Amino acid sequence: MKYTFKRVAALGASAALVAAGVAVAGAPSASAATLNTYLGNISTQGTSGPGTAGTTADNFTFTTANPCPANDGSGNATNSFRMIMNGTGWANITIVAAGTAGVSHTGAQAFPIADNFAGLASANGVPLPTGTYLLTGFCQSSTGAAVSGKFYTQLVFSGANFTVSPIPEETTSSALVAAPTAALLGANVTLTTTVTKSGSVATLAGAVQFKDGATNLGSPVAINGSGVAATSTTALTVGSHPITAVFTADNTANVIPATQVLGSTSAPATVVISYPPTVTTSTVTGPTSGFINNAISVSSTVTAADNHYGTPAGTVSFTDNGVAIPACSGANAVALSGAGLVATASCPVTYTVAATHTISTAFTPTNLNAFVASDSTASPLVIVVASIIPTRVATEFIRTTVPAGALTITVQGYVTPSPTTPKTGDAANPLVVNQTPNSPAYPYTVTPGYDANGNDTGTGAPNGAAPGGATSALSTNVVVLPPAKLNPSGTFITSIGNMIPVVVTDTRAGDLPYNVTGALTTDFVGLTPANKIDGRNLGWTPIFIKSSRFTSAGTGSIANGATVTLTDGSGRTTALTNGAVVAPSNGIHVGEALTSGWSEGLRPTGNNTDGTPPTYPAGTRTLFSTTHGAGTIWYGANLSLQAPTDTTPDAYQATLQLTANGTGL
Repeated sequence: MKYTFKRVAALGASAALVAAGVAVAGAPSASAATLNTYLGNISTQGTSGPGTAGTTADNFTFTTANPCPANDGSGNATNSFRMIMNGTGWANITIVAAGTAGVSHTGAQAFPIADNFAGLASANGVPLPTGTYLLTGFCQSSTGAAVSGKFYTQLVFSGANFTVSPIPEETTSSALVAAPTAALLGANVTLTTTVTKSGSVATLAGAVQFKDGATNLGSPVAINGSGVAATSTTALTVGSHPITAVFTADNTANVIPATQVLGSTSAPATVVISYPPTVTTSTVTGPTSGFINNAISVSSTVTAADNHYGTPAGTVSFTDNGVAIPACSGANAVALSGAGLVATASCPVTYTVAATHTISTAFTPTNLNAFVASDSTASPLVIVVASIIPTRVATEFIRTTVPAGALTITVQGYVTPSPTTPKTGDAANPLVVNQTPNSPAYPYTVTPGYDANGNDTGTGAPNGAAPGGATSALSTNVVVLPPAKLNPSGTFITSIGNMIPVVVTDTRAGDLPYNVTGALTTDFVGLTPANKIDGRNLGWTPIFIKSSRFTSAGTGSIANGATVTLTDGSGRTTALTNGAVVAPSNGIHVGEALTSGWSEGLRPTGNNTDGTPPTYPAGTRTLFSTTHGAGTIWYGANLSLQAPTDTTPDAYQATLQLTANGTGL
């Protein structure tokens, strides 16, 4: 675009065109990074053109096509602007004095002329301009020592007028390619920029500054003959990076006023840097021994080496002797759960044959970009599974009698009158009430127990019988409970007594542990087979009597389900655990489903709350257990029977089977 201004005075003979590239004395020196950096043209705006006097009406404002760069590429800030004019008779005449006013890093900049041309000519002792003159604007540091770029334009003076003759330009475009665009921390990322220009007149040269946002990535890289500049970096941190390529043209070969090449900035190329997958370690833990038909829980622990991706997520597959465990592998692989750097998964296994099993685990991450798979093959878990052989069985028969009884009605305290005594209620003889009535007590009160030798020491008189509760003797395996009687609330009939003591003698080598369990193998059956009492109505309270080897605090001194430490003469100890109290059921009928909360007594079935008839054989109840078994232990139990009130009178018997469980028997 050209602007024409009217002159008010003749400028004299026409001046010759200033040869482009002629050294400009007094011009600021440019840094190596920005030498011959062309920033664009300069336009002018005035009132009446150059005059012969320095009035404000004849002054001009010069406007740059673009902003000044923020710095010169070498860290020197651009915060000043200066413009000079060269031509016939004018050598580096200052048109705009160096200063910070008007300097912009974001848009075009407007700078007023220091004086009109007539005034400038007079002030500098030079003739009025005539011919072609070159205006040069410098974006520079405050001292002028560093130049970040230059603006140019030409003024052609002819007669009373001058016109603006812009410097011809060719624009460029920069295309940036980043490879790869997604990489792990520390990976090498290559950045390649191809610079092309709009025309074919000027020579293309210059350098590309690669940037991560506002941060320079290394030093500028010169383009080659094909306009390509490339660099690589491993310094990108974790996150998303907007990479750009800023091309700065070097117009050394394009001597002013020849066509100049403009710089350009590429569109951002986004590079995402991630942490490498976190290394994990897998360990397998669990018991090193077990027994057949008993569940064994095996666990895998997966630990992350760092917290870049949080808690390990994925599944764990379990193998046994190199073969996948179907319930815990493949489609059934166990999902991890945990927090922090640690997650776990568990697999239950049950074996039916005694053998040695080598368990290994393998962790498969949900996201392979987050975690590295691992396994425990180098350090498996070895489990030795042994048989449990019950070798000693003791049987006791539990008997009780339900008498027919009788239905009577009496009036408490009533005395039958004699024939000569007026009848009760006669007005002359009021009713005499016995002041100390013989109120019927609960049918019987029994406190079962044993002495130090296991003899029955039950106290009480069941319905007038001799003290002693149940009739039992060490010379028989028949426990005779007293006749069952209605309880005070009338909800069921009861009978209480003592079990014949169990005597367990352990002569195994190794001082091994064992336990004794018991359960009814039959319901109570009467002399008439059709008459039955459900075995679930019998409960017990285990009672420790004595040990031939270990001392204790006293017979029956161990609380319900508690464990005590007993010591023998050599200082060796055993942990003796008393079996839990098993309450009798509340007068349940044979085959009847339990009401929620009722006990299964000594005939547990495991199938009693879903409304279906119970199934047998039953489970077992623990009488006691000991961690070191050598020697002899005597154990008993208080038996309590609660039969339904509609039980048919008869003599009933059930079988209580007691089993010693251990290894090496």
